[in-house]
Amino acid sequence: MQETPSVTGRTNLALTRAIYVLLGVAILRLWVMRLNSSFWLDETGTYWAVKDGLGQIYARMIEWPVGTPVYLLVAGLAHAIGGAQEWVMRLPSLLAVAVAAVLVYRLAVRLFGPESALPAAALFVCADTVTVAASDARSYGLLLLGAAGSTLALVRWLNGNSRRDAVVYAIAAAFTVHMHYLAFPMLLGHAAYALARWREGGPVRMKQISLAAVAVGILLLPLAPLGWSIFTHRGSLSWAPKPPMTELANQLTPSAPIFAAAVGLLLAWQVCRPLTTKLRAVGASTIVLLAASALLPPLILFGISTLTSTHIFVPRYFIESQVPLALLGGWAVGRLEPADARSMVTGSILVYCLMVAGSWGHWMPLHLDEDWRGALAAVAEVTEGTEIPVLAQCGFIEASAPGFDFGGPIPSYLTAPFDLYPTGGVVVPVPGQLDEGSVFYLNSRVAPILEKNDRFVFVNRGSDVTLGWIVRRFPGYAVEPLGNFGRVGAYLFHRGSSSIR
Repeated sequence: MQETPSVTGRTNLALTRAIYVLLGVAILRLWVMRLNSSFWLDETGTYWAVKDGLGQIYARMIEWPVGTPVYLLVAGLAHAIGGAQEWVMRLPSLLAVAVAAVLVYRLAVRLFGPESALPAAALFVCADTVTVAASDARSYGLLLLGAAGSTLALVRWLNGNSRRDAVVYAIAAAFTVHMHYLAFPMLLGHAAYALARWREGGPVRMKQISLAAVAVGILLLPLAPLGWSIFTHRGSLSWAPKPPMTELANQLTPSAPIFAAAVGLLLAWQVCRPLTTKLRAVGASTIVLLAASALLPPLILFGISTLTSTHIFVPRYFIESQVPLALLGGWAVGRLEPADARSMVTGSILVYCLMVAGSWGHWMPLHLDEDWRGALAAVAEVTEGTEIPVLAQCGFIEASAPGFDFGGPIPSYLTAPFDLYPTGGVVVPVPGQLDEGSVFYLNSRVAPILEKNDRFVFVNRGSDVTLGWIVRRFPGYAVEPLGNFGRVGAYLFHRGSSSIR
């Protein structure tokens, strides 16, 4: 039986060009076209922290640690230059993740050869947490830049013993943790690689490795006070559920890219016979680097979340593992022969990602399915120029923590979305949980305000417990949804059953 010949070199070039086009479409659709959509809840917290200028950032951070000092400085500069526009405050993240993708490409070339570079970059670009970070006014995009940059600098340093690479590594590694405290497991993966490379007889001595570790520690010292404050209040800041073992498995073996790669592999097997794999020696230290960097962040956070009451197993909290995971995937695809087989698998991953995550039902897709801008614009149509009460249950974990004191002054950050998207009316914060203190607050302070008004608005995200209290407490009021705004709810209450709008 005659085998189907491999495609020609010209066809290989055409396939490679098609992959670059698909990669560009993925970046445009999954990253760029979300830039000007509404902020989601946590992004409004970033705005709250920087809205009054760079001089107020530290005070805001002490009041509520919505971000680390270095990231809030970056966000504050973006706000100072471009104002309170979504795309302006998200631009640092977009640029950072774009550079990180280039660094992942370069890492794959250095570790495995050029045939692994494009698949690794494609897997990185399409990873769920990466697509979110690229268009997010939060620190995770810059964290990815630090993770990719520090890993590349570490590999260069431990193989070439350049003092410049050592300095770059120390700065980039510390920068990564400065973007988020929970990025520290990455440093353990790097330490494992440094030890393995030293035992292989690499050019960098243990004394130099120790000095680099000390340098990273010194650069992290400014984080100590805030880090200790967050640690001591970790119980009130823990909002995620206790993770099951299946969730750990899902994070370590993401089903979507694996399925897409399997489809591409099946296609390549039909078209590119004979389909083979090309073995290439990979150093033990490289295996240690990628395995430790990919596994330690999720495993450590999973262990903390299952063994203690602090539940922090959230994909974005170990987003740095996306760099080694993309490299491992790129290595696997890069072993396929002929070249067009690699292109088919890579193209399948990109096409599947665009189909599943492209949000093709919307010309300009929402970011994390939260349309605060649209919801509060609808509220403004009802309340602008009036004194209508607007009950704000925004969803911040602090307002849902047991024992949160609603009897005293209400922190201004609880209504951060209303600072960015003003509604008019009188904004009244309400709790996201019902306990003795919050029910007393609702009955003694909120109910008297509502009883004086024929109309009021309720805005929520997540918890519906206050909505239930309103329905029970004011049975004579009709309720009217103001529209569909994703995970954000906006409701108009009014006396009687007739529609107001």
